[in-house]
Amino acid sequence: MRHFTLLLAALFAAIAAHAEPLWMRYPAISPDGEKIAFTYQGSIYVVPTAGGQATRLTTTECHNTLPVWSPDSKTLAYASDRYGNFDIFTVPVTGGEPTRLTTHSSKEEP
Repeated sequence: MRHFTLLLAALFAAIAAHAEPLWMRYPAISPDGEKIAFTYQGSIYVVPTAGGQATRLTTTECHNTLPVWSPDSKTLAYASDRYGNFDIFTVPVTGGEPTRLTTHSSKEEP
């Protein structure tokens, strides 16, 4: 686990050296140790733990945050305020159409 923590710190330091203001938050390492999901400017991104190009998974104008991995590392759950309050959505890590899981009127987080 310490290896992943150091790798994550190195990844964010490398990105910070080449980027404008950073708003990366809520990093989450996949259960298989292959990817890191994080929130950046209200969107969910995934990047390999070995480094490389981050892939944007959410493309809406709303705020998407708090990514959580499924046990098989194939799906991400996250909170989104696209309908006013935060509801839980899932999206395949390979991309695709998000699925809304909750419709309650209160704020929800994965």
